[in-house]
Amino acid sequence: MRILTALAASLALAAGSAPALAQSAGPAPEEAVGAVADRLSDPAFQQQLSVTLATLSQVLLDLPIAPLAEAAAEMAGEEPLSVDPDMTLRKVAPEASAVPDVIEQELPRAMGQMASMAGGMEAMLPALREAARQMEQAFEGVDLR
Repeated sequence: MRILTALAASLALAAGSAPALAQSAGPAPEEAVGAVADRLSDPAFQQQLSVTLATLSQVLLDLPIAPLAEAAAEMAGEEPLSVDPDMTLRKVAPEASAVPDVIEQELPRAMGQMASMAGGMEAMLPALREAARQMEQAFEGVDLR
């Protein structure tokens, strides 16, 4: 379950940070990281995203597996296995039915932790810039070919 929560949290980061980071001439890195942290720590956004991902996971649990298995076999250049056309992930792994509830309950907490990490990254940026500057000076004149 932790892996699925981590996956959902990663999706949340991608969904929450893409607008802040995708601007071509966008804000300074500190501002972008700060925007990500703000977005991830917003309780309304956390709730909205956790409900959305929980709903999406409900839908995925009920998708027929046969077409997916056939497509995977085709991509691998193999003969497709015979799969019951009514088989779903929920039927194969009934314990997976708990995943949507776990996502809805745990994703806001995971997003809050990710916001804290983003805030830490924001605080580290000046030191990382200085380290990059020192490395650049150290390699000045060195032929790396």
